[in-house]
Amino acid sequence: MSLFLSNLVLWPLLALIAVPVLIHLFARARPPVYEFSSVEFIRRILKHTLRVRKPRDWLLLILRTLAVALLVFVFLRPMLFAHAVGNPFQKRNVVVVLDSSASMGWAEGSQTRFAVACAEASETLAGLSGRDAANVILAGMKARPVFPSVGPNIAYLQGEIRRAQVTAGTVDPGTALQLAVKLLQGREGRKEICVFSDFQASNWRGVAAEIPPDIGLTCVSVAKSDAPNCAITRLVADPVRPLQGEDVTLVCEVVNYSEQTQRRTVVLGVEENRSSQETVLPPWGRATLRFRHRVTVPAPFVATVSLTDDAFPADDRRWLVVEPRDMLRVGVVGFEGGDVTAAVWSRAVRALGWARADMRDAAWLGNPSWDYDVVMLAGWNGDDPARVRRFLGKGVPVIWCPGTNTPVARLSGVLSNVVSSAGRKLEPVAWQRQAEAWKLNIATPGHALFRIFGGGEYGDPARGVIHGRLFMKAADLPTGSALLAYSDGVPALWACEGDSPLYVWNIPIDKTLSSWAAQGEFVPFLGELILSSRCGMSGLARPGNEYSPGQMLVWRPEFLVRVEDVRVRFPDGAALPAKVAETGGGLLMAGPAEQLGSYAWLIRDKVIKRDAVNFVPMESDLRPLSTPEIKAMGALVGASGRAVREWQDGITLWPMLLAAGLLILLCEGLVAAWKRGVR
Repeated sequence: MSLFLSNLVLWPLLALIAVPVLIHLFARARPPVYEFSSVEFIRRILKHTLRVRKPRDWLLLILRTLAVALLVFVFLRPMLFAHAVGNPFQKRNVVVVLDSSASMGWAEGSQTRFAVACAEASETLAGLSGRDAANVILAGMKARPVFPSVGPNIAYLQGEIRRAQVTAGTVDPGTALQLAVKLLQGREGRKEICVFSDFQASNWRGVAAEIPPDIGLTCVSVAKSDAPNCAITRLVADPVRPLQGEDVTLVCEVVNYSEQTQRRTVVLGVEENRSSQETVLPPWGRATLRFRHRVTVPAPFVATVSLTDDAFPADDRRWLVVEPRDMLRVGVVGFEGGDVTAAVWSRAVRALGWARADMRDAAWLGNPSWDYDVVMLAGWNGDDPARVRRFLGKGVPVIWCPGTNTPVARLSGVLSNVVSSAGRKLEPVAWQRQAEAWKLNIATPGHALFRIFGGGEYGDPARGVIHGRLFMKAADLPTGSALLAYSDGVPALWACEGDSPLYVWNIPIDKTLSSWAAQGEFVPFLGELILSSRCGMSGLARPGNEYSPGQMLVWRPEFLVRVEDVRVRFPDGAALPAKVAETGGGLLMAGPAEQLGSYAWLIRDKVIKRDAVNFVPMESDLRPLSTPEIKAMGALVGASGRAVREWQDGITLWPMLLAAGLLILLCEGLVAAWKRGVR
C-alpha cells in the first residue's frame, strides 16, 4: 500500500502535534489546599505539580496528542492507494478495453455479462478528472477504438459505452491489448489499461500480455460462475452438393457444455418442411443427429437447425446452404505423362450423363476455381501439396493418379506435408512392366463403391489384365485402406483415411498397358467412385459458402455481370450493393457480415447465390479463467469498477480522520471530567 498527502504544502502543520504535549507538560496545575504543620506536605505539592519532571496523566496526554494529530492530517488530505501507482498527482491516461464478443451475451440474473461490463467501465471513467485523457476499445469481431487517440471527452466515451452492443463473433485479446499499448505510447503521466471481460477461457487462455513496465494493467471479470450451455456446433450436408433426385443427409452436432446431463430437442427446417429429434447429452458430451431430405429440384436451399429450451440462444441455431446440381462438375487436370489418363477420364465422365468434365492444364492448379464437385489429377508428381489440400479442406474430393516421376516421400506426405529424406524415399516410385499380366482383386467388398456390383448385373469391376503399374507399398501411402489391390498385395486404388476425401489411383488406362478401361464395367465404376467420394464426409471443414461473423462475403460470377446490378440481402431484410474486390479477377465482395443467418446475392431481385453466417463454436464454452490465471498475465484483478477507481484514485481518508478526531476529543473530555471527580 502507498500513502500520499494531497496538501503536502501544509506539512509544517505537523509541528502542531507537539503543542498538546508541551501544554500538558508545562501547564501549571492548581495545587490543592492543605493544612500542614511541616514541610513534608510542601514537598508532596511540588511533586504533584511539576509534571515536566514526571508526567502523571498519560491517558489524557495520548488522547489530546492523537486528536490534534488527526485534525492536522485532515488539512493534509491523505489518500491511501492499495497498489503502487507512481506519482498519483500526474495526469492519467486510461484505455478501457471492453469485451463485446458473443459469450458476453450470457445473462446472469437480470443482466447480461456485457451490461455489467458496460456499467463497470463507465464507473471507471467517471473517476477521471477534467485534465485526464481516456479512450475505449470495443473488442468484438475486430478491436475498434472510439477515438484515434486518447482524449479528454469522457462524457462521449460513456455515451459510446451505453450504445455498444454484443457482437456475434470472437475476440482477439492479444490484438486488443497491443492496440491499447499503441494508444498509450508516448503519453506523459500515468498510463493504465483497464480490461472488462468475462475472460472466456477458450479466448483468453494462453494470451501473452506484452505490456511495457510503465503501463499498468487492471482486469475486471464480470463472469460470476460457469454458465451451463448447450449449442449446435456443426451442420453439414452429405454429400456436399447432391444431385437432383438424390437423398442428402444433414448431419448436426450438438454439444453439452455443462456438468449436468441435458435433454434437448433439435428441429430441422427446410423450406416448409419440419422434422425433429430428441437427444440426451451427457456431461461435457456431444451427440450427432442425422436428418434425411430428398432433393427435388436443382436449386439452392437453406437448411436450418434449432435447439429448444436453452438459456443461451445465440448458439442455438445454425444455417446451411445446400447447392444441388443437375450435373456434377468434374475438373480433370493433365500433367506431363498423364495426358492419356486425363483424356480417358474425361470421355468416361461425359459418358455418365449426369456429370460434366472440364479439362484443365497444370497451371490452373495454382489459381483454381472452387465450384467443382470432384477434381481428378493425372500424372501429378506431388509437388506443392498445399494446393491440393485446399480442395480437400473445402470438401472437394481428389482422385490422384501419380506420375512415374513422383518421389516415394511425396506419396505419404501429400496430406501431412511431411517428406522423409531417408534413403530411397527421395527416389521416384519404381515403375514395373511385365509380360505376365497382373489381375485385380476387390480388397474391401463392403465399401459403398461396390454396392451396385453386388448383384452381378453391372459386371465385375476387377475384370481385366494389367501389364504395367507403379510399385507402391501400403507403408508408402497416407494412412488408409486399399479398395482394389493386385494379386501380390500392391494397392491399385487406395482410399486415404480422415476427413479429406483423397484417392490414390494406381491403375494404368493406356490400352497398351491395360485392358481394364475397355471393359464395360469401367464407366459405371468411375461413376460410382465419383458419387461415393462425395459421401461419408461429415467430418469435413465448413462449406465454402459458410462464413464466420465479421468476414467479408465473396462471390466470383461465372458469367458477365454489372456490379451496379448486384446486391446482397442481409438476414434483417436490408439489401446493400456489392463492390469489386481490390484483388480484381472478377471477385465481388460485401460485408463485413455481422448478423447471423442466411444471406442472398441478388441480381435485379433474383436470387443467384446464397451464403450463411454462423456462430463460432469456440464461443459456446462459457467457462471463464480463474483469478490466478488472470493474474498470471501480470494484471491486477478487481471485483468491480468501483474497486478500480479506488486503486487509481486512492481512498480519501480525511472524512474518517475527522470523525476519529472528534470521537477522541469526546473521549478526552470524558476522561478529564472523570479525573477531576476522583481527586
